[in-house]
Amino acid sequence: MDAARSSSSANLEDARHFVKDHNVDDGLKIYGAYQSIRPFRFRCPASKRSPSWIIRQILPFLTWMRAYHASFLEYDIIAGISVGLTVIPQSIAYAAIAGLPVQYGLYTSFMGAFIYAITGTSKDVSLGPTTVMALLVAQKAAEYPADADKVAVIILLTFYTGCVQLAMGIFQLGFFVDFVSLAVSKAFIAAAAVIIAGEQLKGLLGLKIPSDHFLVVVYDTFAQIKQTNYWDLILGVCCIISLIILKYVAPKPGFVRVRWYDKLAFQTLRLVSNARYAIVVCAASAIEGALLSQNIDVLTLPHDVVPGLPPVAPPQFHVGNSTNWQTFKSLGSSLVVFPLISLLELLTIAKSFAQENRYTINSSQEFRAVGIANIVSSFFSSYPLTASFSRSALNAQCGVRTPAAGIVTGGIAILATAFLTGWLHFVPKASLAAVIMCAVLPNIDLSVANKMWKVRKGDLFPYIVTLLACFAVGIEYGVLIGIFVSVGLVLFPLARPTVAVYHSNNSTGQEIIVTPYGNIHFPAIGYMRKLIIEHIEMTEMGPGRVVIDGSHWTDLDYSVAARMKDLIKEVQNLGWEINFSEMSDMVSGTFDTPVIRRPRRTGSQDSIISRTDP
Repeated sequence: MDAARSSSSANLEDARHFVKDHNVDDGLKIYGAYQSIRPFRFRCPASKRSPSWIIRQILPFLTWMRAYHASFLEYDIIAGISVGLTVIPQSIAYAAIAGLPVQYGLYTSFMGAFIYAITGTSKDVSLGPTTVMALLVAQKAAEYPADADKVAVIILLTFYTGCVQLAMGIFQLGFFVDFVSLAVSKAFIAAAAVIIAGEQLKGLLGLKIPSDHFLVVVYDTFAQIKQTNYWDLILGVCCIISLIILKYVAPKPGFVRVRWYDKLAFQTLRLVSNARYAIVVCAASAIEGALLSQNIDVLTLPHDVVPGLPPVAPPQFHVGNSTNWQTFKSLGSSLVVFPLISLLELLTIAKSFAQENRYTINSSQEFRAVGIANIVSSFFSSYPLTASFSRSALNAQCGVRTPAAGIVTGGIAILATAFLTGWLHFVPKASLAAVIMCAVLPNIDLSVANKMWKVRKGDLFPYIVTLLACFAVGIEYGVLIGIFVSVGLVLFPLARPTVAVYHSNNSTGQEIIVTPYGNIHFPAIGYMRKLIIEHIEMTEMGPGRVVIDGSHWTDLDYSVAARMKDLIKEVQNLGWEINFSEMSDMVSGTFDTPVIRRPRRTGSQDSIISRTDP
């Protein structure tokens, strides 16, 4: 009997009994949805490890600090300075995207770098403000008209985002991020880049347009184009040209560095290229200062700039006259979208650089790291942060050796916050718009649509839906719609599985052989019943036998068992027999009907096969 078992379900049952034997070697592993065999048991092996191992998992810097070499210091300092000079102008510009006073960008730039240096597992990742998170913040902040309420809600959202991410890291719930397909992520990144660049047109042209909706902003921009401030336009265009030129100042990989002045030239050119955002913003501020010294006030400047470091205080859990619970409910889908998008960006960047530079990361620890960073940053008036691809790439280009570079980056950012925020009032908005546009436009990659068309055309559907939804209803709801569509495409084969139906005439009479290629779950049992009844009604030679081939059937749920019993009675009421073939006792025993052990089918095939057509 055991030798005849061919189904994977029977093998799984054997494995379940096998692992219960304490004499069995621990090397046996079973993988799948319930790979631990014991559901809901956490896979963390902390109970089998020493306390020092647990501490090193929570604080990875204790591991790389032990292997730190003096030669690493030069690379980490250069990378930290380069990223620090990049994050300062970017954070100021991204605060403008978020619709917050510019100093809040700097508040977001330093604590993430410090925390990740201690808790992160990727040497290349740089945590801080990003364009996508800033855009999400802008759309959420637009729901609150008062500036004080707007800032308080965003800081509170940072705290809750960190709590959700930390919980996902502790309970190893990272598989939820896997439901965000590559098509959806590519679509929302491209949509975010287009939306951000489109909304920066008003800053580049010196227009004052209060609306924050992408389509309205673009329409009003072209409607008011005659009111363009040409001084802002000239400065913005000059900043864009300067950024493009400075980008290509960086020496090529084949640059000869034999003599000392060659090395000096190499480091100088690379530093100038990497610090191009800071150079352009400083130059624009100097121009504004020179104009104001001559009483020429023609450029548009930011307002409500508060100098100095932020106050260290916990976030307010209520806004205005609302209670804590009312404020929590008002956050709505942001409690899901913000953590997921932040984690998606972090994992995508961390995994890509780990693969490129041949080292490994701990995904659960990455979740915990960004969660702790958001929680701590909320005490410093930060908005939600995540990994930045451009700054992480800059880290890698500078040859960073360890996460210690984040300490240098955070130090530069905190110094800038302490001593330079008083000068932010002199940074023209046109220069910030130029920085943002040059930072986000390279993220628009339309070639991915062509690749999807070649690989699997069905992936274009969630891509296009996400893209259009982001433009129509905003990034937050657009991403949710895209995830819903992607999950629907994944679940559709469960409701409409591939089922082959064979008609065979033999000595025992008419026989209909039904072979589902995979498990039948409760959404599909109605579909399978419909197929069987239709084929019984199509048969002209009278009652016979229905044989359900369960060679691919390994598991069933209660709904399937109950509905299958109803199907057995319905088939028998029509005068037909129903049997199961090649099915394990675990599955067939539920139906109280014989299991036929028979050779592979022979006879005519009507080629009536139902396949999924997503």
